[in-house]
Amino acid sequence: MLEREKDLLTYKNRELVKKEINKVIEEQEGICLLEKLPDFVIEKSEPKLAYLLGALLSDGHCKISSGKSGLPRRGIVIFTQKETENKKLFINTVRTYFNDIFNENFSLIREKETNSLFNGHVISGFATDFICCKMEPARQILKISQDLDYWLIKYDKETAFNFLAGLIDGDGCYYDNRLHIYVSKENVLKGVIVACLKLGIVPQITVNRNIHHVQIVEKVSDVLNYTKRVDGMTRNRIGTKFFAAKQIIADIVDEVNWKGKIKPYVQKNLLLDKNKIVERIMPLASSKIREELQRVVDSNLRMQRITYVEDIG
Repeated sequence: MLEREKDLLTYKNRELVKKEINKVIEEQEGICLLEKLPDFVIEKSEPKLAYLLGALLSDGHCKISSGKSGLPRRGIVIFTQKETENKKLFINTVRTYFNDIFNENFSLIREKETNSLFNGHVISGFATDFICCKMEPARQILKISQDLDYWLIKYDKETAFNFLAGLIDGDGCYYDNRLHIYVSKENVLKGVIVACLKLGIVPQITVNRNIHHVQIVEKVSDVLNYTKRVDGMTRNRIGTKFFAAKQIIADIVDEVNWKGKIKPYVQKNLLLDKNKIVERIMPLASSKIREELQRVVDSNLRMQRITYVEDIG
């Protein structure tokens, strides 16, 4: 979602330029996306806390209630899961990490039944609430979750992997060689985006009503190394870093038209992946052009097409 008058970064003959979004759309060009945040770490690693946060933000609830004086009086943390065999490791991990971090336990365990109506049929379900009625865990979790994106920026990649893993184990899945996360809260969405960009992952995000569907198609096997519930066999993807051929090589296409197969990319306004540029185009280019192309593919940017959908005010 972008404002019409905004200028965006894009490429013109391998040079970065600013261009008004309307012009980009009219000319069916691509824009540049940041694919990785700079590497800097302010704080130490917090893998257990990050995993716990991910799990509780997807399948939990925290609240602090006030007394008559208006001051905080009681805190509560609830972690809700259906106790099945495939969730046993996930549940035990959350309970163990909670105790390790806060020196408190989910001391109250409550079974509950839920009923809902779907297509005229009553759907019943059973789940377990794991409850801690202590102030400090609730206070810390709420404090971090309010500025989740900033908190994740301060920590290392191990922390980012664990946060995504906890979130995916809580309310995500693996299907069709990609990870799926469903997010309704803006602070959690910001956290997911920051965690992904710290790891060099550009998430794909679509919106259905008030739910953001986040898909991860890069470094899937790396993320799955940290999950406790979600698992799957991954396949290598052919390419994820693409550039608009017309904007990168239109002025030199005759010079680098590898076996006659490169010019159609420019004519049809297609995207070229990094490997094709490196393996097929750069060997045919002059030394000056080769340096320019190397700078493009080594950059912290990739390209993606955008389209006009609707005005949102």
